[in-house]
Amino acid sequence: LFTLAECPFSSAHKDGAFAIQFANGAIFAGCHHASCGGGAQRWPELREMYEPKRTRTPAKKVEEIPLPPPVLIEDEHQARAIEILKSGDPLAFLLDTFNKSHVGDRTVAECLAMSLASQSVENTNGLHVAVSGNSGKGKTHACTTMQNLIPDTYKLKGTVSNKALYYDDDLRPGTVLLFDDVSLSDDLQEVLKSATANFREPIEHRTLTTERKLRVCTIPERCVWWLVKVEEIGDDQVMNRMLTAWIDDSVDQDRRVLDHMKEAEAAGRGPEQDDVLTCRAIWEVIKAEILSVRIPFARRIQFSTTQNRRNPGMLFDLIKCRARLFF
Repeated sequence: LFTLAECPFSSAHKDGAFAIQFANGAIFAGCHHASCGGGAQRWPELREMYEPKRTRTPAKKVEEIPLPPPVLIEDEHQARAIEILKSGDPLAFLLDTFNKSHVGDRTVAECLAMSLASQSVENTNGLHVAVSGNSGKGKTHACTTMQNLIPDTYKLKGTVSNKALYYDDDLRPGTVLLFDDVSLSDDLQEVLKSATANFREPIEHRTLTTERKLRVCTIPERCVWWLVKVEEIGDDQVMNRMLTAWIDDSVDQDRRVLDHMKEAEAAGRGPEQDDVLTCRAIWEVIKAEILSVRIPFARRIQFSTTQNRRNPGMLFDLIKCRARLFF
């Protein structure tokens, strides 16, 4: 994974352009700027710039002098991310970085990480997470800490009106939608049901313009929802589609959080930014390719016959998402 010294697609900026070559030889190139496609595939265009098609000459052969390729500068965080993905434990690194800012709640962090990984698994219905617990115990902080470990272009937080997501032109596939202690309206609950039922496809909404012409608006595919809640914020049809994790509200956890705050204030330090940037680079690499994952031992897994029928699918998705982080 490389960053280009200058953007070959636009003279309006220099940063944002990148190129990736996967293990199978496939190449993906583009630019993160919205004016350059927002990360869309532009390798054929880039290749055309530096490898023009040869024209046949009926006369004598003319020796072609190839143009030099663009200068590629490998980013240190991307290099470290690739090394962790190749020979390290990416999940442990993500969770350890999470715990440098948020003490404890390892299970909550792992659920959020599996939700992110589900966006890069082809044969999954997506994992959406509801973080539950008493007020003031760190639910929001846990989610925002994990959200800080992903690239800015893939996260959305704050309040939205019922249909606002359909009209957000900057919303891209694979975005994390964080709803913090809000009551979901009936319309938003219907959107969430559609998101869980059609995770791999955009969600369409048809409306009429002021000129009474049909307009089709969409929420992109592979977006995951993180709900932070004290009370139940949706009906049972919504909540039984969510992977629910409970925040640790024990007295021991209160003590650990206080000790961590004291230590951080005494040392005058914040989160280690190098590790945060490496985590973001890890997710960039993982998000660059959507893979299908097989569970060879699936037939040997046993379930209770009285359970919710969605639970086996959620377990299978958890297994596939955990595996996705390691290849």
